[in-house]
Amino acid sequence: MNLTKNKNICFFLTDLSDPGGIQRVVVELANFMSKFNNVTIISVYANTMSKDNKPSYPYEISEKVRIIYLVEKNAYEKKLVKHINCLLKVVLFSIAAKKHKFDYIISQGMDSVIWSSTFAMISGAKYICCDHTSYFRKPLWARIGRKISLLLSHQVIVLTELDRRQWNSEKVVMIPNPIPVDDNLNIAPLSHRGKNIIAVGRLVEVKGFIRLLDIWKRVGDNGSSNNYNLKIIGEGPMRATLDKYIITNNIKHVTISGFTKEINDIYRHARLLLVTSFFEGFSMVLIEAMYYGVPAIAFDVHSGPREIIDNNKTGFLVEDGNTAKFVELLSSVLNNDVVLNSMSLNGRLKVNQYRISEVCNKWDKVMNALE
Repeated sequence: MNLTKNKNICFFLTDLSDPGGIQRVVVELANFMSKFNNVTIISVYANTMSKDNKPSYPYEISEKVRIIYLVEKNAYEKKLVKHINCLLKVVLFSIAAKKHKFDYIISQGMDSVIWSSTFAMISGAKYICCDHTSYFRKPLWARIGRKISLLLSHQVIVLTELDRRQWNSEKVVMIPNPIPVDDNLNIAPLSHRGKNIIAVGRLVEVKGFIRLLDIWKRVGDNGSSNNYNLKIIGEGPMRATLDKYIITNNIKHVTISGFTKEINDIYRHARLLLVTSFFEGFSMVLIEAMYYGVPAIAFDVHSGPREIIDNNKTGFLVEDGNTAKFVELLSSVLNNDVVLNSMSLNGRLKVNQYRISEVCNKWDKVMNALE
């Protein structure tokens, strides 16, 4: 492996303090690359909730990685004032940061591109933009970020082959997200894990938690749930809506708990993962579950799950929107140890291609090609 060494690498994202997939990926890449390079993470926003009024971050960051944040997340009540202040901070910081002489600026997420493009142009570094969401999802911030990326970046990274084809540009390459792999990890067989079914993600509309709850209620109503528990792990603006929906519809055996740094323990004790998103990029939740031997049932949306799950081998793909089929499949496999254990083993084998060392080797090829 011809690793990039002794370079000044800067990861740029919107909010490192937010417990999400982008943040987890940035930390994994930064920690690994900091073994051989000088690595900085710049976060536009950060929460300062700790007692010493310093930012707290959801994932463990190497001491070798320098962290810089520009604006306290809740410092301004009005969005317009906040955005203007952020832009000013980015410009002023960009001018001052030229002294750091970054070799690469890697902007993680299309929303961050809107901020980092000014920084990258002033710094003169090689500019790499990463799109973490499905190309078929096109909110305004994503459309703006993609246009800026094609116009100003030296390279664009996407997470799936389907997304690469949709971008339709020679500037775009596919690199999947990484996961740290411990070869000595002991995984309990599914039969020893209790009756825990999980769903993990930000509590936002695009993740499809309402249709997940509808599915779970129907499984309970047909008598298949058999005292299984659905545990939804996540935080976000839909929390109150979901809590109310559970009560109003009398949905049994379901709990919602906030983000936890002990997410690995959640996976260790889970029997099955359910993914009901309307859109997915490259799902870190699917990869993490696979690593811990947890099979998944997922809706076959445009991209994401279909590039991770080998249908009927490492998990199940259900036609998007076909909730009746999802209910039928979930009901039939809940107690089928033979099928689920086979998928658990197959998934653990497949996850090797997402090792942090393998993924960073692809990053090295991209960065070396820009020299």
